Amino acid sequence: MAADRRRWWILALGMSAQAASCVFLYGLPYLIPDLRHQFGLSLTGASTLAAAPLVGVIVALVAWGAAADRYGERVVITAGLAIAAGGLIAEEAGALVTGLDGRPASPSFTVAAGPGLYQELTEALTALNPERDADPE
Repeated sequence: MAADRRRWWILALGMSAQAASCVFLYGLPYLIPDLRHQFGLSLTGASTLAAAPLVGVIVALVAWGAAADRYGERVVITAGLAIAAGGLIAEEAGALVTGLDGRPASPSFTVAAGPGLYQELTEALTALNPERDADPE
């Protein structure tokens, strides 16, 4: 009976992880009109920005696949989880100690984004007014 519960728990975790990655990877292109409007990007620039996470995932999958072939799946999965957890813990601990309210403690903790990007994105997303997209009646 306990094995059945564990199977459903693992299925729910896997489904949640897959849904989160799909929202991130395939939800970003829906923001292209707002990215163009807010940042003055061309269609090519906004599309490149929306496709960048998918390119990163493909490169990472090839690298993690090669590592899994060499060292074994369990070692690679455990290492990946440990690296991700360690990075998140270090970032949050640095932000709490320095009083940065969730921002990275230093640019070295920011892997894919430059320093100050979090504040700029927050300001940009706050400035977006959903009523501007409503049809005038």
